Amino acid sequence: MLHPRFSSESTVAGSGSVASLGDLPTDLLKASSRRLQIAALVWAALWSIALVFNNLVAPYLHLPPEQIVPWGTAGNVIGAIGVSLSLALYASSRRPGIGPRQLLDLGLGYEVVLALGIGLLNQQVPQVLAGRLSWICVLILIHPMIAPSTPRKTFIAGLLAASMDPLGLAVAWARGVELPSINLLFSAYLPNYVCAALAVIPSHIVIRLGRQVRQARELGSYQLRELIGQGGMGEVWRAEHRMLARPAAIKLIRPEMLGLRDTEGEQVM
Repeated sequence: MLHPRFSSESTVAGSGSVASLGDLPTDLLKASSRRLQIAALVWAALWSIALVFNNLVAPYLHLPPEQIVPWGTAGNVIGAIGVSLSLALYASSRRPGIGPRQLLDLGLGYEVVLALGIGLLNQQVPQVLAGRLSWICVLILIHPMIAPSTPRKTFIAGLLAASMDPLGLAVAWARGVELPSINLLFSAYLPNYVCAALAVIPSHIVIRLGRQVRQARELGSYQLRELIGQGGMGEVWRAEHRMLARPAAIKLIRPEMLGLRDTEGEQVM
């Protein structure tokens, strides 16, 4: 039985082994890695904009103190570190020796470090953000959609990221800063941990869809691994024989090229 859109023929490819793909097909892992690269550049730009705004623009706006987060020297140091780490992650992603799964694991650590920077900035004067939703919530929810990982890793990274606001509070307390009441702090930072639990949902969805894609790519004894070329007649996929673990190239030919019709969506036999 052949693919519903293609007929197929296979030719044995060159020798070599196929690495374990984990929970997602290789092409989806690579797409996630590219999104993480873009996200790193976006974060580098956001930290740069924050540095420019707080040093060159904000002093001339004359905003009330209760409407702004204090920046100062600490903000400049954190912002500069944020830019450097974001560019370092992007540079690391371009190295040929790092694989997609390694990069996505590195992205989880990057998420926690970003949350640490945000938490330290948030809690320089805790009263300013008391009762408001932390930007860490946005980071926790968005990151699994950009760079998905397993639900377990996503949850652990989310919990660590959610704890960066309380860690920032501890640093502020050690500096002698007066903290808001416990009730206000609880209501302010409970959403961080709720978001850490919710972040597991997109992770489950992505992993399940990845498994469905992998199953849909199975052709008899062969499993499609990665699209390596396409043209007017069809597509060529890198594949692996499931019994022999032997690499192969699978050519999927469009039915119309063979004069076949599949107007009712039935599989071509």
